[in-house]
Amino acid sequence: MADTNIDIITKLINCFKSPRYLFAISLISGILLFSPEYIINSLGIQLFISKYRIWIGIGFLISFGFWITDISVILLKKRKLKSKVKFKISEREERLENLTYEEKKILSYYIDYQTRTQRLSYSNGVVNELIYYKILYRSSNIINMDFKISYNIQPWAWNYLNKHPELLQVNPNYSVGGYL
Repeated sequence: MADTNIDIITKLINCFKSPRYLFAISLISGILLFSPEYIINSLGIQLFISKYRIWIGIGFLISFGFWITDISVILLKKRKLKSKVKFKISEREERLENLTYEEKKILSYYIDYQTRTQRLSYSNGVVNELIYYKILYRSSNIINMDFKISYNIQPWAWNYLNKHPELLQVNPNYSVGGYL
């Protein structure tokens, strides 16, 4: 018999884990506790409330506490996620401010020609580095005879580099091996 009672209580707790159920319990018990007497009398529940007031109050406090806790946890998770995303964006923008010559050459093509797609060698380490930092992404898996694949620039990088084209300025006297 004791196990049956525990099972029932466990099922009830699991049923009311959702914040919306907790809110409903808090709302109903709050109305029962704090409504003016004329409303309680018109509903005909004055005897019920006077007999079970302590249990209604405990139910109100527990459900309200859990509901507030659940909402707080949800809000904190959202805030943490937003902060994490903001950090990642600033980290990526910082990466764009410290590009190598080869990276500038690849990215300047997108901005100079106002295109979001460029065919590059799939074995190029510089391209793979830009993919790693989520600046570029592979937009096709088709490899042609020249061993090149289409790569697109990420929208955030496109917007940032269009706002800051000076980041792509290269020293004209610098030369590099032509494996791009």
